[in-house]
Amino acid sequence: MTWAKVVTMTAGLGLALAAGAALGAAALDPAAARTIRAERFELVDGEGKVRAVLAVNADGPGLALLDAAGKARALLALDADAPQLVLDHAAGKGRAALSVTAAGPGLGLFDAAGKARADLSVTAAGPGLLLLGTAGNARAFLNVAAHGAGLFLDNAAGKTIWHAP
Repeated sequence: MTWAKVVTMTAGLGLALAAGAALGAAALDPAAARTIRAERFELVDGEGKVRAVLAVNADGPGLALLDAAGKARALLALDADAPQLVLDHAAGKGRAALSVTAAGPGLGLFDAAGKARADLSVTAAGPGLLLLGTAGNARAFLNVAAHGAGLFLDNAAGKTIWHAP
């Protein structure tokens, strides 16, 4: 290795150590830290494609993670003080949604067409699981309440065909 390469490598290492020390000092000393403020930040990949967006709009703050095609695949948002996490598939249809509202937490699962197919929720009355048919009608409902548990099965027309108790 030539002397020029050693000097260049040593200088590069010195600059990296100095930058790391400066960043570490800023992290430890709040007075040295700077604040960046904006309504929108975009994170881009090596080709300049937007892969994540952190933004605030009239509904509240949100974070969107985008795939290589630029489609939002995961969304985390605070909408009207209700946090939500939505996971989409490549066709852009929501497949899973987790939210927490004043009524309680809920998890919705959707088919490939974006139709609701299952809902798990917990409210003041207790937990419940609702399964929906392809037409969007309730087909099975399981709940646990203060007075006991119940299971209801409905046919495609919406008529209860079996229940317990």
